[in-house]
Order: sequence, then structure tokens, then C-alpha cells
Amino acid sequence: MRDWLLDYDKMEEWYCVAEQLVGINGTRQNQLKPASVDHYQTPLEPNPTSKFAFDGMISLKMQPYRTPQAVITQDHTPSGRTVGPLDDTKFVGDLRQTM
Repeated sequence: MRDWLLDYDKMEEWYCVAEQLVGINGTRQNQLKPASVDHYQTPLEPNPTSKFAFDGMISLKMQPYRTPQAVITQDHTPSGRTVGPLDDTKFVGDLRQTM
């Protein structure tokens, strides 16, 4: 965020508010930017994309962490979203058909 007019310290409180409202899973451990509040849900199981990110962090000599994702892993009261069954077929195929 070097090109932003406001630095992270001034925006951090609002990042935490947004993360609480949206519902984020991941881990704070080893992230370079500290957070005053941790609203993260339990991270999803690793997948090929998270493995790619993990390998990239290792190759850059960073301490690896589970990258935050806006995917809920448990019911999320602030947004009213709930975790459904993994075999829920109403979203299979063209998403526009469900709207």
C-alpha cells in the first residue's frame, strides 16, 4: 500500500470492521500486518491454490500463513449467511438460473 494516501495504521480499524462484516477465514499467525481484532474463522482445508501460495511464501523466504479468504467456514451472524451442505446442488450449473 505504498501508493495510498493513508497508511495501514490509519486504515487497520476499518479493515477489521470489514472483515467482521464480510466473514473471512484464514490465520493471522505470521502475517506482516498486525490486526487489533481477529475475526477470522477457521481456515478451509488446504487446496492447490493455498499450496501454491504457501510454496511462494517459502520461496520468498517469508513465514508462511493461510491466506485470508472471504469464504465462511461456520455460520456468520453479522452477514446472516449460513454454511450449507457441501452436496447442495442448487448452485450446480449456471448460477444465473438460481437468481
